[in-house]
Amino acid sequence: MSLRVLSTRASKMRQMFGPSHAMDTLCTWSRDPDVCYAFESAAGAEWWEDHGGPPGLCNLLRTRHAPPPPPAVPRAAVQCPMCFGCGKPLCETLCDPVECVVLKCACRSRIVHPECTDLFHNECVHCGQAFSFCPRVGPLKSVVECIQDCPDSSDK
Repeated sequence: MSLRVLSTRASKMRQMFGPSHAMDTLCTWSRDPDVCYAFESAAGAEWWEDHGGPPGLCNLLRTRHAPPPPPAVPRAAVQCPMCFGCGKPLCETLCDPVECVVLKCACRSRIVHPECTDLFHNECVHCGQAFSFCPRVGPLKSVVECIQDCPDSSDK
């Protein structure tokens, strides 16, 4: 319930039942911007308590404005890199040593098992450019940095 609603109800009750110190205090609070600030934030409640506000109400307001805990972030499942040709795993992680072949054309690079190069013709079916076959030995993490160093690469 907002302070304005409380103030309006207090005014109506004052008209019905006569003057009351508690209602006068409530009406005074509802017109005070510092009190409104206390109802809006925990820092406002703390400030109001330091400057004469009722400690019980200020503690209640402070706990009411506690920030919610951040939502749990789901963890991605660990997946192993797959061969573009056969779809079977190349290795467990990008840091494991693996013997592979990097097929390059104008549209993309594909990493396959050495025995899966037979599945690819000499040119890409998407862009029509000839493949360059770059055999690699080592972790896949280093393949990305070394693709341009392939011996028969044509800077594609």
